[in-house]
Amino acid sequence: MSSPLFLAIDFGSQSLRVCLIDDKGNIVLKEVVSNFHYLNPKPGFVEQECQWFLQQLLIACKNLSAKAVNNHICLSRISALGITTMRNTLFNLDENGQGLCRAIVWNDQRLAKQLPKLAWYWRLLFNIGNVFMPIKDEVTKMQASAFINHTHEHQLELWQKTRHLLLLSGYLQQQLTGKYVDSTANIIGYLPFNFKQLRWFGKYAWQYQALAVKSQWLPQLVSPGEAIGSIQPKASKELGLEQNIDVVACASDKACEVLGAGCYQDGQVHISLGSAVTVTRVSNKFVRPKAFYPAYPSTINGQYLTEFMLPQGLLLLTTFIDRNKNAFSFLLKDKVVGQNLEQLIEIYIKANKLSANGQVFDFNKVSHGEAIEQGFLHPENSDVFSQYIALVEAIIDGIYHSLKLSQQRFNSPVEQIVVTGGGANSSWLLQKLANKLKMQLHKPQTEQAGCLGVAITLAVNKGLYLNYQQAVKHMCRLDTVYTPA
Repeated sequence: MSSPLFLAIDFGSQSLRVCLIDDKGNIVLKEVVSNFHYLNPKPGFVEQECQWFLQQLLIACKNLSAKAVNNHICLSRISALGITTMRNTLFNLDENGQGLCRAIVWNDQRLAKQLPKLAWYWRLLFNIGNVFMPIKDEVTKMQASAFINHTHEHQLELWQKTRHLLLLSGYLQQQLTGKYVDSTANIIGYLPFNFKQLRWFGKYAWQYQALAVKSQWLPQLVSPGEAIGSIQPKASKELGLEQNIDVVACASDKACEVLGAGCYQDGQVHISLGSAVTVTRVSNKFVRPKAFYPAYPSTINGQYLTEFMLPQGLLLLTTFIDRNKNAFSFLLKDKVVGQNLEQLIEIYIKANKLSANGQVFDFNKVSHGEAIEQGFLHPENSDVFSQYIALVEAIIDGIYHSLKLSQQRFNSPVEQIVVTGGGANSSWLLQKLANKLKMQLHKPQTEQAGCLGVAITLAVNKGLYLNYQQAVKHMCRLDTVYTPA
């Protein structure tokens, strides 16, 4: 009898990855839909039609199904489907689950100005507490950043028609199963969610006054690894899949990436080198990265992820290369099939033993969308290779300080560091990082850690492994170790 396969979906901000993964963690087939384009009706706004997200999923799954047929892989082997997505992407839906407006994407920068007013007793309490900590400022910042408050302020009629409020994970699961259910490890956004107790706050909590949210709009919550329901017949046909495949609740993008990287023990640290760069510590305790900011739920019950996010990620490097592609174009004449411009830049840097030559990049100079050029502290040094190295070193310094802050918050040493993401494909970058951190870096064999984390969740759900720890040991493999020079 053929072993089961798991359909793992990772919907990120720049691409959608759909993988068929077996019970040993091997990727049998993969389909990627990339080069996403979002709508920007105003400066700082990032949004997209609700149905667009479902359409990308349908395209990817149908292409994967066609590949499976061409490779004589029986689709009936798929025993479960799981979805992980980018966080804080908000959908206002009507009573039929249809979008009332465009979904607002996590990196949208709109801010509400007319904020919901808290009851007098909460204001009094926060005024007293503000003597000791800046509570009022943090609450105001949270209220202004909440997309739902902006909708309430500027689209009141639409807000009044809202019957369901979902994040991207919940929306896609609802479109497949018809159920308004999401995982406790997916609720990462400005919603009235208790991150420590993994439930919605009670109706009298101040969060319901600070946020223009009604409790009846929110989805039912289940733990990661619990079945949500089966894919509806119409959706199965559109996806090109067999009927009655179970949809299983998973976790947020970073939580699945952490699990798929093999991080499941207290004291392990995961570094994600993607469009956003994060340093995440696995812990059996709820430890905030800083005051007022929560630790996030792990896929594994009883564990939390304390996350430190850099102000800018590797998307900054991509933007810099794009803005200076003419200066780098001479490298393309030596291009080998499969190489991209970023790889050619690093080859040139290593071959010529280049350095930043005194150039320094400051994230704070571009914290509000300013041009990258404004971040360089020595504009007279306009050499693009020096600037590129300075950008990389600024990211590495950010990771270094995040790791130090993590050690201070926990007052205990790091047991192991595992690195994933697109940047983990650069041996030059990983060696520079290992040298700075003065610690070994472990790189997993898989390049699809998010999808693998989903597959691990599905394998545990189907009883192939007794627990996540056993599943990780059988499905994850560390490939390369970078030792500080």
